[in-house]
Amino acid sequence: MNTRSEIAVTKIRHAAAELLLADGPSAFSIDAVARRSGVAKTTIYRHFDNARELLVDTLSATLRPQPTPNTGGLRSDLEAFFQTEASTRELDELAQRLAGLLYSAVNDPSTNEVLGELVTAYTTPMRTIVELAQSRGEVDPGLDLDLAVELIQGPFLFGFLVRRRTYSPDDLATLLDHIVAGLTTRVAASAMD
Repeated sequence: MNTRSEIAVTKIRHAAAELLLADGPSAFSIDAVARRSGVAKTTIYRHFDNARELLVDTLSATLRPQPTPNTGGLRSDLEAFFQTEASTRELDELAQRLAGLLYSAVNDPSTNEVLGELVTAYTTPMRTIVELAQSRGEVDPGLDLDLAVELIQGPFLFGFLVRRRTYSPDDLATLLDHIVAGLTTRVAASAMD
């Protein structure tokens, strides 16, 4: 059985996610969450120190990082990472939240900090995939990890946020082939020397 405290936190998180989806990060405040949830501000502050902490909690629940696959190869690790299923509704809500967060981060240093924390959490599994590939000799050990992560995740984020598309298994395979070819070209050239 859920305690009153657990029920309150569930209501807070649900209302915070709804508020973020409906009005974006710029309208996000403890007052707004309290109004939407029906939970007293004192109760919200008992669980979250401030609006920023609640915003991070809400976005973190939305933008859960994927687990890091370790299949033994770069191509198969990437394939395992990107083969998650999500409903169209979930993708639409995620796109709206991300777009709102990106827009707010342009002018609000606090939201930009939150975005930075989430980007770090979200890109850590991909960074680990590239580090594993480096340790196996599949990619150049001197490869800039941040640039590699951007090269890998960039097409997917652009497709998702801008073109509002998901990739078929064939499209995913083609895209991954190009990404892996780009990351491994230097290693293959060094092996030929």
